[in-house]
Amino acid sequence: MKAPVYSTLPIVDVAGGEYLHLGVRHALVKCLSSTPASMHPVTPLEIDFSTDEASLDKVSKILMWPSQIRVANIPNSSPYIVGIFKGSTKPSSASLFFQPFKDEMQELLDNSLDFQNGNVFVRLRCFVADAPARSFSLGHRGHNSRAPCSRCWVRGEYIRAGVMVYKGTTHRLRTEDEYSSMVDTDHHNCIECPLASLGFNVVSSTVFDYMHLVCLGVMEMGNIGIMGIIDGRFVKSSKISNKSHLQALNSRLELVKTYCPRDFARKPILIEKHGKFKATEQRQLLLNSGPIIFNGLVNSAVYNHFLLLHTAIRILVDPQCTPQSIDFAEKCINLFNETASDIYGVEFLSYNVHALLHLPDDVRSFGHLDTFSAFPYENNMTYCRKMCRKPSQHLQQIANRNAENCHTQSKVPVDPSRLKYIGKHLKGPTPPIDDNNYCRYSRVLTGSLYLSILGQDSAVVLRNGCIATIKNIIQRDNSCYLVLNRFTKIDDLFNLPCRSSDIGVYICSAPSPKLMYVRLDQVAGKCFLMPYWSKEGTTKECSSERFVVIKIISTKSVV
Repeated sequence: MKAPVYSTLPIVDVAGGEYLHLGVRHALVKCLSSTPASMHPVTPLEIDFSTDEASLDKVSKILMWPSQIRVANIPNSSPYIVGIFKGSTKPSSASLFFQPFKDEMQELLDNSLDFQNGNVFVRLRCFVADAPARSFSLGHRGHNSRAPCSRCWVRGEYIRAGVMVYKGTTHRLRTEDEYSSMVDTDHHNCIECPLASLGFNVVSSTVFDYMHLVCLGVMEMGNIGIMGIIDGRFVKSSKISNKSHLQALNSRLELVKTYCPRDFARKPILIEKHGKFKATEQRQLLLNSGPIIFNGLVNSAVYNHFLLLHTAIRILVDPQCTPQSIDFAEKCINLFNETASDIYGVEFLSYNVHALLHLPDDVRSFGHLDTFSAFPYENNMTYCRKMCRKPSQHLQQIANRNAENCHTQSKVPVDPSRLKYIGKHLKGPTPPIDDNNYCRYSRVLTGSLYLSILGQDSAVVLRNGCIATIKNIIQRDNSCYLVLNRFTKIDDLFNLPCRSSDIGVYICSAPSPKLMYVRLDQVAGKCFLMPYWSKEGTTKECSSERFVVIKIISTKSVV
């Protein structure tokens, strides 16, 4: 057995706790080493960074504040923890907490990164955080204050004790000069913004993260789909009062669960358990199953209001979103905000609902929502728990585990375009070719795309717009082909605020009696095929001939 490896990294007392700095340079080298050279960006490495609070376990009062970075212009790159604060409360000073990160980051910005006898330039792209971490890191007042927004000059209004609302959709935007000068005394609560010295645009580059803002914010706390219809939290008229409708909603979810592709790590659960929904479950409900399971069972005004958010977020999370589609999503969000108080009452207009207004600008600046979401950082928050095996000296354990990992051989980078065939068989339809020089498989995996002849993972949309299900997977001449059965009739599930087909939501029926034979590279995306209910239909009343088919928007980093 090898002797244990001990870390030489110092653990210092900082801001009312202990701090361990693992290193930005070390993380970047590790990221580049585990990425195929063909995927290394030719431009400077664009660094996103994030921080948030996490408890070490469910019973202790020990809090961890890890600082994480991710290389945004390496597709699907993992985040790396570069520093960890441990204490009984959050750090007493954001400036002291971020100082080791700022010092090393500034050195890299000035002198570049030495990697494999070459210089790699880096730049900071954006800062990702939820509302509490955002206010702590930027040194401004909290999200329930009168002036909580770091992007605009919105002013809140107290309507009763503990409830602040933010009305309106048009507010003057802040400028970098105003923010650095701290002219808004209602907003700032410290002498200097802790991140200002990093030399990036604090106002425009501190993004609004849709995982916390939408999935765990609007979808849960205000929810047009969950608390609004189950608890009637804001107004009773939004609540499902008919118990048979609530039972039908649960029945629909149970059936949708059997159709759920493996792209979703968490399957739908009963609607009464909405308080236990994770962000990825809320995301799936908002982007995929919500429009069909709520159809005919909730108040029509609530349903149409939900479709505004569904449409806007599907557009903004789509890697193929265009300037025109982003403009349309912005109009949907504005209308969502303007009509929210009519449906749910004025208390619905929380900070999260206000911050929706800034999502389109972030997408214009940084790309679709999943390129700067907190999902990958949240998935990595278990790092501290995994590294700690004893109930004491937590940072020392993390430092030692990190040192041990440095002495192990790195994984060989895997080419994401490489095909992996699974389940060789002799069944199913054969390709329309004269020779027998081919093999049939039940599944194929390439990158993040998993396709199968089984129902849950068999629906695809082609580049020519055809929607089909996979009947067989063929390997021939080192290429992959699919035997498909396409739907001949495609309709819209809804027509407001736009045609559902414009955002990848369809009603499909009438499978063709003739099969198609296409190359795998003709697939534009995988789809979520689920039952179609007409209005008040329950599980038994769903159509056996019509299906709702929704194009799955990449969930690579959503777990």
